Amino acid sequence: MLKNIMEHLSQVDTYGVISIVLFFTFFVGMLLWAWRLQKGYLNSMSALPLEDSQTPVTNPSEKDLRHE
Repeated sequence: MLKNIMEHLSQVDTYGVISIVLFFTFFVGMLLWAWRLQKGYLNSMSALPLEDSQTPVTNPSEKDLRHE
């Protein structure tokens, strides 16, 4: 299968090869990043939208930026 792919790769333009290489490196990079994440961090991030805590505004200028 790899031999067949390499034989037909010469028919692909340079931009096609570059885009495949970029996609592959990005995909492998994201897999490595996801694999290295700590379980505690993932659990805290997954529970974040469910938390119902309001942080008090200490700076009056921040109140204007919140648009509530």
